Amino acid sequence: MQIAGARITSEGELIIEAHRYRTRERNQQDAVVRLEAFLERAAHPPKKRHPTRPTRTSAEKRLESKRRRSKIKRERKGEE
Repeated sequence: MQIAGARITSEGELIIEAHRYRTRERNQQDAVVRLEAFLERAAHPPKKRHPTRPTRTSAEKRLESKRRRSKIKRERKGEE
């Protein structure tokens, strides 16, 4: 259900619109192909995310940018 997103109605129906081609038959074929791809994607559960720690460099960059921003705000107040 989550993979469907906004394409699923409150009644639980999946809506696939196809307007890519000029003819109705080609659009129906396109919709069927897209439905098959959607079902194939939904059949496989998403990979589990393993939480990782930020690198030392990224943590230092983040803290440095916070210090810079804090300094700008302090100077604006007239404190330093």
